[in-house]
Amino acid sequence: MIPLAKLDEPRSLKKNKVRWTNELLAAIKTGDEKQINSKKKKYNQPDVKDQLKRETNEKCAYCESRITVVAHGDIEHITPKALEPRHTFEWENLTFACQICNQHKSNKEDISDPYSDSMEEFVFLLAPVLVGSSAKTRRTVIELDLNRPALIENRTAHIVELSRALEAIHKETDVELKNLMFSGLERDVGRGKSEYVAMKATLLRDYKQLWAYPWRA
Repeated sequence: MIPLAKLDEPRSLKKNKVRWTNELLAAIKTGDEKQINSKKKKYNQPDVKDQLKRETNEKCAYCESRITVVAHGDIEHITPKALEPRHTFEWENLTFACQICNQHKSNKEDISDPYSDSMEEFVFLLAPVLVGSSAKTRRTVIELDLNRPALIENRTAHIVELSRALEAIHKETDVELKNLMFSGLERDVGRGKSEYVAMKATLLRDYKQLWAYPWRA
């Protein structure tokens, strides 16, 4: 997981969320499940999903895997709407997630919020394995199964790719070019658009410490 920041609230939410919330709460009061299901899904608007994709770089807010290549992705409620229906249409409570993380999270509470919690409490151990340094982040890793085999395999493939780039830098004899190549890698990771940038940033930081970057002639 990496820290995320909210973009501007989409027009459909800004215009309708008060009315939608009132309609949903009224339906809940009647206990009419058909009406409840009809009212509670109105957040699923094209402009809402498009904005969430932009702010997450089309990656899952939890496992940081690229979603849109193979799936549509889900609009996820950070605080479950079943527990806090008043927050169903609140922009600050919405994010973008893969189906697996969404299903694992379900209505669970005390899951890390990538917009407000410290993501520094997530640590990569032995590169592809994610652990938490606090009770909340450890719970998040376990509940969302953030070390499921498919994620470990995909992270490992990214490690191999990054390692090849670092090997090419290591073999380069022109010091100025070495520094330029490495700063380019850092810049690409810093943009946050590729998958697993939190892991890659950890590996680059360790590499810098090991090899005393920036290099000098």
